[in-house]
Amino acid sequence: MAQGEVARNIERLSRGLGSNQVELLLFHLDDSAQLYAINVFKVREIMPLPAWSPVPRSDPRLVGLAHLRGEMISLIDLPFALGRTPPLTERQREGVILLTEFFRHTHAFCIDRVERIVYRAWDEIEPPPEALSAETPVTGVTRYEDRLVQILDLESLLMDITGTELTVEGSVTALETGRRREALPPVIAVDDSLSARRFMEKLLDQLEVPFQIYENGQQALRAIRALPDCPLAVITDLEMPVMDGYSLIRQIREHSSCPQVPIAANSSISGSFNDRLVAQVRADTLIHKWDARALTDFIQQAISRLD
Repeated sequence: MAQGEVARNIERLSRGLGSNQVELLLFHLDDSAQLYAINVFKVREIMPLPAWSPVPRSDPRLVGLAHLRGEMISLIDLPFALGRTPPLTERQREGVILLTEFFRHTHAFCIDRVERIVYRAWDEIEPPPEALSAETPVTGVTRYEDRLVQILDLESLLMDITGTELTVEGSVTALETGRRREALPPVIAVDDSLSARRFMEKLLDQLEVPFQIYENGQQALRAIRALPDCPLAVITDLEMPVMDGYSLIRQIREHSSCPQVPIAANSSISGSFNDRLVAQVRADTLIHKWDARALTDFIQQAISRLD
């Protein structure tokens, strides 16, 4: 598929988001048939591999810096990072880059070639086998023309390359609740990314509030329905296998005994489409991932609503 055709399709296919479907950009890391994927809404542009300047003493998975669209952007050697090829400096310098946007920043990932964009319902995407997820940052797997597609967790990979620690701000301390911890209902947190779940666990434990953490919306919905009372709050990722966050929020608002529970959509994806869709499904707020202070304020407000 031509790069221009991929770019034109991104806007056309975007209309399905929010209906428990996802648009996946399928691509190759080498000359094999193995397919990988990323949510199309994280992709700003697909372009030929640009010239770059190396960064001395940097992680070898970081190729260097390139000047793209008026910004200095880090180039991540994705095939080498996942053990598929030698470093880019040792192989033929060809291919394309995925110019992506998440964490409110732009990142470029070098790949071999793009295959196409496909629709998938979230219930057609399964959690990765444990053996696979232990070796590769993968959030889910699906199939395309009888081939296995691995949906990559680029956020976790980027955190590993940059050395970002899974810590929360030193100013985040136990909340003043006026109640014993065991007397509070739990916070329900949902995310398919292992690094995000670990971050949420550290944050909520530091805040000293009870919590339950799940990998997808279906697990979380079952847990909410099994609680004797409403949860304190729900913090949910938006893009997840089995049941996405949009569908989870709708189910809570329309088909649960806790339609007024405070809900925060928690996403690394930037863009106005998320704001619009979050409003449509009636979440209370959109919080960007890893924003410990905003999550703390949200939980404090949820506790205040109990009084």
